[in-house]
Amino acid sequence: MKFAPFYDNGSSLCCRIDEKDVENILKDKMRFEALIYTKSTSAIGYENERPIRHFDLLSKIKIGYSIQIDPVMEKIKNNINEDSVNKLLNAFGNDTISVEIKKLLRLFLLKRKERMINIWEGDNLD
Repeated sequence: MKFAPFYDNGSSLCCRIDEKDVENILKDKMRFEALIYTKSTSAIGYENERPIRHFDLLSKIKIGYSIQIDPVMEKIKNNINEDSVNKLLNAFGNDTISVEIKKLLRLFLLKRKERMINIWEGDNLD
């Protein structure tokens, strides 16, 4: 048994954020953190929990499937950084993803990666 890759993450990548709201989201710490930490739920469930928030799902996967997921988390830890995110976002023209949305996505992806690594390494997040 092995985990399948994630599919169709479009709805979790700030797709419902209007470009004109980006500046306010970035200035409002609570709103930005809600976007990162509490708004995302998984379409899949875990045991009897459905829906389950993404970070809660990761915590549960860590407990039951650490051996299978450790290599993936190491790749995330080592390969996702400001440079790799910038390279990814810059591959899209500003007519496809606006400068403002890119700014939000950059911070969104880096903060979510940070949270994933903190969960994986067992750092106390509460």
